[in-house]
Amino acid sequence: GSCTMTLPALEDDGNAVYVLTSFSPYLDLSASGTDDDKKAAVVGFVEQTTFGANQDLISQFDLEQPLDASFEQWIKDQMDPAVSGLTSHREYYRRRINPRQEAAYFATRPGYLPCDKHSRWRQFAFSVKDTGKSVTIHSLNDDALPPYTMSIGGNARTIVDALPSFKTPSDEDAVPVPAVLGKEYVICLDDNTFYQEAVGGAIWMKSVGDDGEFSACLELVGGIPVVDISADEGVAEFIIDLPSPYESASPKMASVDDSSYSSTLWTTAYQSNDEFILLQSIGETGSPTEAVCASLPATTKNSYTETYQIVPVFGK
Repeated sequence: GSCTMTLPALEDDGNAVYVLTSFSPYLDLSASGTDDDKKAAVVGFVEQTTFGANQDLISQFDLEQPLDASFEQWIKDQMDPAVSGLTSHREYYRRRINPRQEAAYFATRPGYLPCDKHSRWRQFAFSVKDTGKSVTIHSLNDDALPPYTMSIGGNARTIVDALPSFKTPSDEDAVPVPAVLGKEYVICLDDNTFYQEAVGGAIWMKSVGDDGEFSACLELVGGIPVVDISADEGVAEFIIDLPSPYESASPKMASVDDSSYSSTLWTTAYQSNDEFILLQSIGETGSPTEAVCASLPATTKNSYTETYQIVPVFGK
């Protein structure tokens, strides 16, 4: 076939010209076409009809079948809720507009209080916001025996069964160095370290010597411990009963399942079930959590004159 197009007149400056460029070679979409032609056609089709081609999408098309018919059926399937279901860009967007605040500010109130809908809860005891803060380790029963509390600013973050130890990853044969009870260990990040915000994720600390000098950053053996104060809930100032995220019908909490996040300062690895978001507010009048929710301070900063420390609110 042919077509006719009327083009507007060019400005008469002697330099303007029309140029007709032809590209997109003919691709044989029949079953007898070459695999290269058909794969190129699939990639082009997916690029135009989705947010981008990937191997999973490309592999949905059978190159042994006529692709023109396959493309037609794929479009029909996409518009048929019984086949493809319904998706919502708005839902996808809204699920990701409440990121956990990655930095601690000197004087501010968190966007969501612990009992509020959309508040975030994590199962790893330390986060990247704790960088530069001192961790102290004490025997829970003050007898140098396990279990041990790991605290920041005098506030317990978790209780562990074994005495934490540190290692130098560059020396595989080095024997881990056990922590010294009562000694300060500063969470550190530098050009040679990284941080993984997940239970068991990498975390680095350096000790403070008697002369005030810091040691090199060493990796905590076993990574970031899980939040667990079941050995003695008395170490916590605030404990809230949370709804189970594993209820099959209308759960009030959900796992944050984003696969990864990265920035110029650190790399964070999120793992399923390491972090949760509250889908409904708790602490309403008459609820079991009303009293403790009402007792929570508007901010969790110890004072304006001290180094910024967080008073943890535990959920169980």
